[in-house]
Amino acid sequence: MQANVSNKIVPLTIIKGAGHEHIPIPDGECAIIADFHSIKSQRNDSDHYLTTGFYKVVPGPTRYGSYDYEETKYVLSGQIDVTDEATGITHHLVAGDWAFFHVGSKA
Repeated sequence: MQANVSNKIVPLTIIKGAGHEHIPIPDGECAIIADFHSIKSQRNDSDHYLTTGFYKVVPGPTRYGSYDYEETKYVLSGQIDVTDEATGITHHLVAGDWAFFHVGSKA
């Protein structure tokens, strides 16, 4: 067993009813972040939190992001093009695809 893992069994955290189907997007916007849930890491040597939520995007102006934190996105439905500014490669993501945004990423 790893040194930083507790020997005791830690209970699960369950959030019932989380969903993305009915997240409204404000007028004039093409994206919104909603239904966030955040929990503190159970590691003894960490003050970090794990946060999850839904990011809904509809056709509209291109949005650019710079990441000073780690983030993942999973495409539930539809499709989106994401351009990695470090490589210039545009990735076409569809339902079932994951994207990982590392600290320092721009997309």
